Amino acid sequence: MTEFIISNIFGLIIGFVTSFISWCILFHGIVPKIQYSKKISKFSRPTNAGIRYRIKFQNSGWRDVIDINLIGILSIEGLDRKLPHNTFTFHIPIGASNIPNLPRSRSGVQRFLLDKVDDISLFPPNIRDKFQNQTLQLEDLLSLGTHASIKVHALGYDSFSGSRKLFTSPSYTLDDIGDGPYEKDSLKLKQRVET
Repeated sequence: MTEFIISNIFGLIIGFVTSFISWCILFHGIVPKIQYSKKISKFSRPTNAGIRYRIKFQNSGWRDVIDINLIGILSIEGLDRKLPHNTFTFHIPIGASNIPNLPRSRSGVQRFLLDKVDDISLFPPNIRDKFQNQTLQLEDLLSLGTHASIKVHALGYDSFSGSRKLFTSPSYTLDDIGDGPYEKDSLKLKQRVET
């Protein structure tokens, strides 16, 4: 009888430990991971129709990410001189804000839609004028206040487990804007060849 109780307790402990290890591997080890480029791509469109700002991201994990929602958040500290330590946040729409599937080892490039910024009433008059004239540039927004940055949040589901995960980019500042498109299979900007 004692052997029966000891073997059941031992089996129960082994079962919990192996279940926990399996859970850790499946939900923390072999998971999708989204990496972001270190720079925002800035380039002029060939038709002379303005400038585009793009962000590139890649699923460097083990499984697909499905039903991805992309959100751009602009944070500006010191926008209002009367409240120099307050941080104001603005939603910056991103091109295709819903992506149905990002397979493993694949990347996506999306652009910031500066002509659709949600609330421009808090911006200085010169920024509101540029917005109305459709000449607003990302550099204009990142130059406001005492510190400004933009982050991209990708909210998606692990295709295997169905668990929802949040993947956040680094904070991009004015210094993180680079000229030109991205390399094909890389998160880096193409090197410009001087002629």
